[in-house]
Amino acid sequence: LELGAPTRALDDFQAYARRGDGALEMEALAGTARALRALGRPDEERGAIERYLARFPNGFDAPLLRSRRAELDRSSSTHAIDSRR
Repeated sequence: LELGAPTRALDDFQAYARRGDGALEMEALAGTARALRALGRPDEERGAIERYLARFPNGFDAPLLRSRRAELDRSSSTHAIDSRR
């Protein structure tokens, strides 16, 4: 992800997360959310955040991901209000 290849990173993170095992599952789920953010896919990002929080509610990235989910929720609310005008 740091190398500027979010699509490849997303593929790698998702492949590892699908296996659902191993010590790095938590990082794979968080990485999936980060890659989707980098790709500008907020609805999918929100879903990835929800999966992480459901599986690891007290995980290392949980506070950051909860904050990001709140940002997405605020953004979604703003867009809904703007589209009604």
